[in-house]
Amino acid sequence: MSSFSQETIPTTELDAASDSVVVTGALHVEAPHWATQISVYDDQGQAVGNGSPMTESAAVPGVYETAISVEEGIYDVEASLAGQ
Repeated sequence: MSSFSQETIPTTELDAASDSVVVTGALHVEAPHWATQISVYDDQGQAVGNGSPMTESAAVPGVYETAISVEEGIYDVEASLAGQ
């Protein structure tokens, strides 16, 4: 059984060209193994990006983490190990 957790840390930017506010943040994903592959998809099923390589958490030994920069929205996060 594997588990992972995620949280988004928001920041706010003003898009001067369209006079609208764009909210972006870092999607923080934790997984139980350094070789876990993380894929993130937006609400249209388009790949948003993959996180930087998993690194061991300084706060919790044995937990590995990565962060992905995303805009405000709903995302599907997939985690796989050894392609499964």
